[in-house]
Formats: sequence, C-alpha cells, structure tokens
Amino acid sequence: MYSGSDTDKLKNIKIISEGDTRKRLSRLREDKSPGVHNMSSGFLKTIYPKISAPVNLLFNRSMAEAKVPLDWKLANVTPCIYKSGSRNRAENYRCKKIGFFIDTWSA
Repeated sequence: MYSGSDTDKLKNIKIISEGDTRKRLSRLREDKSPGVHNMSSGFLKTIYPKISAPVNLLFNRSMAEAKVPLDWKLANVTPCIYKSGSRNRAENYRCKKIGFFIDTWSA
C-alpha cells in the first residue's frame, strides 16, 4: 500500500515510449471480454497502428500531470462464480473484473 502524499504518487513513473505502447496493444489477448468501453481486444489489436500514438500521449500526459482519468478507474465487477468443491469455501469461487483495456499495463 502506498504511504506517501497524494501529490507524490505518480512522480517516479518513467515515460512510456510509443514503441512500448504499440507492442502492448499488438499483444492484447483476443479471448478476453470487452471492458466498460465495450470494444473487444480483437478490435483494438486490429487498429493499434492508428491508436498507439494517441494512447501513448494519454498515458504520458496522465503520468506527467499525476492524474488518472475517471474512465480508467471504472470496471464491471461480476458476482463471484462457483468453480468446484465445497460451496462453503471462499477459494472455490472466482470473481471477475472487466476493466479498461489499459489494465494490461499492470500485467
């Protein structure tokens, strides 16, 4: 958990190169569900050559201004889904977060 001041949270983040952005967008997994933006990762992967520069600009501006757009914080959270085993044990359930495709940067 972060313990510094709010103004220092995003100060030590390095600049993301456009090449890094292109590489990440080109490697999106097409078997993932669309997030709150309702665009499939397959579609984003198809158009990545056109969107990598603007997405890169958004990331770097967000880091420089130490602000994250509200849309990037939104997610659809589904109820926990039973997998197997005893229904009384929490580890036998999985919860799924469907967030903005930018979540791939944290992977």
